[in-house]
Amino acid sequence: MKFMNMKRQACPRCGYQMDTAECFLEPKADPKPGDISICMNCGDLLKFLFDLSFAVPTSDEEVNIYLTATPKQLKLLRVTQAFIKKRGRIKKNDNLL
Repeated sequence: MKFMNMKRQACPRCGYQMDTAECFLEPKADPKPGDISICMNCGDLLKFLFDLSFAVPTSDEEVNIYLTATPKQLKLLRVTQAFIKKRGRIKKNDNLL
């Protein structure tokens, strides 16, 4: 997986502070506007905007993500989200950022 350092920002869903990201569906690529990531705290989908900040995908965008992803990408997405949701939210003092 290829991680990118970025300006610290909060997940728009849960507020978790992040300063590193990756393009989830193309792990060897640098994230670019429109690409998808996942919050490591809440497991929700995020999309990269033109300035590489995060936004919550619209309902239509989220449906499109699931319709255009390969079976391998869908499996990775579901397994990752299930793991994050089972693990639970990261405690504030565990946030190393």
